[in-house]
Amino acid sequence: MKKTNTIILLFIYSLVVSALLFDWKSAPIHFSDSTSYLEASDFFLGKGSLARFVDRPPSYPLFLVFFDLIGNKGISVYGQIVINALSIVILFLISLRLGLRLKYAIALALIAAWNGEVASYQATILTETLTVFLLLFWFLSRLWMTDKIISNKKWVTIYLLDVSLLLIKPIFIILPILSYVLLGLFQWYFKKTNLQIKKIILGIVLSFVIISGWSFLYYLDRGIFTFSSISTVNFLGKLNQYGYLRQPEKIPENIEPDLKFINKNARIDGFYDPYEIIKKLKERNIYSEKRLKIINEYFFRNRYFDFLLKSLRLTISNLSIVPEIYSNLFIYNYLPFVSYDKAVSIQNDIWLLIYILGEIGIIGILSGALILFQRRQRKDVVMATRMIMLVIVVAYVILMGTFFSYSEYGRLRVPIAHLLTLTSLWFLINRNNYLKE
Repeated sequence: MKKTNTIILLFIYSLVVSALLFDWKSAPIHFSDSTSYLEASDFFLGKGSLARFVDRPPSYPLFLVFFDLIGNKGISVYGQIVINALSIVILFLISLRLGLRLKYAIALALIAAWNGEVASYQATILTETLTVFLLLFWFLSRLWMTDKIISNKKWVTIYLLDVSLLLIKPIFIILPILSYVLLGLFQWYFKKTNLQIKKIILGIVLSFVIISGWSFLYYLDRGIFTFSSISTVNFLGKLNQYGYLRQPEKIPENIEPDLKFINKNARIDGFYDPYEIIKKLKERNIYSEKRLKIINEYFFRNRYFDFLLKSLRLTISNLSIVPEIYSNLFIYNYLPFVSYDKAVSIQNDIWLLIYILGEIGIIGILSGALILFQRRQRKDVVMATRMIMLVIVVAYVILMGTFFSYSEYGRLRVPIAHLLTLTSLWFLINRNNYLKE
């Protein structure tokens, strides 16, 4: 009963804070990406084309459709206030399962609710708020899988969350499968029944079906078997970022005209923006996504080691990035004598410190997990497995974002913002408890 009351009070508190941080004056805020999400949602309403539909995975467009059915798509941003508050409640439940005492779990939720970086996306027609919620809920479902008994209802929820996460952003394309492998080893370690192992295998199969099914839809429209056009664009931007397209070398004849065109006509302020490249190729009627994919594959095959080294260096340099927070900030709201720019700086400095502690914390959590494994008692191995899952999720998002995107690294880390806050608090509290023999 005490836990239920705490959850209700935390939800109300988070809802109030989310409303305070909401940009009421500007909502709904549209960006260039917003148009593609709105057009993709039109397909479900019988208004759009398959070409627009496959441009974006359908989880967020379906979210927009729900609000269109009860009013209009613009009011989805007000639904995101509730989604943001629910994310804090789920973070609280995760922290309890990761061994934090009740008072520390409550403190974490109270702090995380004021994360202006996450809250700044509530008023936008972008996926970030829903992505934070889905990733946290999905991670909680993975912690369920370390329980002795997993009900059929929980398994259904696990599978639904797999589908939702896979179809919210391409970055999560292999995360469910990686987690199933780890949790499969956990089940094998404790000699679980064949039924549990079968359900894990079913989850892996389901993930492959979703990935291949969505890729096939893309193939039907574009003639390319790939999960998203965004991956093609991002990888092209990545090759541009590392300067590969500007270096003369012997290249295949089938992509030479494209590269010559890029070098002559698509250079923007000393950098090759992939969307500008595509725009100019379309203007000349020589755009082909197939050829762009061939270009990507060619340079990756021939520069994979250099690509790896540059991406690792970039990962290290980007670890502490916090994007500019453009929503109304609580510091600015309650301390009006502080300038807006100063408020942004203060807010960013606070979360920068928390994130740095979180990034240090993942090493501490991994070390603690390895020590717990050595003790070989069930409760220790369960906790160690959960801790390793946390490290995998945080590290996965950081690495995938840096390796396969050429910009907006701060935005790409928004989905794990609350998990980084959790790792920082966990590390500060438990560094002596778990890190000793």
